[in-house]
Amino acid sequence: MSLQAYQTGSKNLDTLFGGYNKGVLHCFFGPTGAGKTSISIYNPITQIYKAEKSNLTDKHKFFIIDGDGGFDIDRATDCWEANGLKAADIAKHVVSWEPTEFSEQHKIFSGGKGGALGELEKYIEEEKCKPLLIAADPLVAHYRGIVMRTESSMRAVVMGGYTAKLDLQLHKMRQIAKAESCPAIVTSWPSSPVGAAMSGKE
Repeated sequence: MSLQAYQTGSKNLDTLFGGYNKGVLHCFFGPTGAGKTSISIYNPITQIYKAEKSNLTDKHKFFIIDGDGGFDIDRATDCWEANGLKAADIAKHVVSWEPTEFSEQHKIFSGGKGGALGELEKYIEEEKCKPLLIAADPLVAHYRGIVMRTESSMRAVVMGGYTAKLDLQLHKMRQIAKAESCPAIVTSWPSSPVGAAMSGKE
């Protein structure tokens, strides 16, 4: 495991993907209920907090983009307290957004034309924050909904524009993670009817 990584708390997971690597964008995928939120939000916050606890100030933040309302502070509290940590101490470092549509999610990452900062970068700059983690769980929830609500004959056309925006969101996460030397994590589902709209395969 690299010195530029946070442990997962599991030797098997550390061996599998090297821990939560600083400056790296990780992607975890699996079906609903597989534990994506645990491995992308609850656990990395736990492990990073344990590693950095003695160095933290109010400016250190965990940034969460909750795409489907799956982030549950009670579940997070159970995880943190099971690791001997005070949930209230960690919670004050958590900044979360729960966008209700794709355009809201996109504004978190991009301020639009002219290179304007998105809400995430603005927050970091204006509050002079030090990101400890950036996690989007799942990044594709609103995208998937848009595609599924689009008439099948138009799906490939619609997907093109939104896929480009998703790519920009991923690029922004990678960029910030590298600049701030923190892990970035996105989650997705392993298969979806969305894929069939383009290739005939999920």
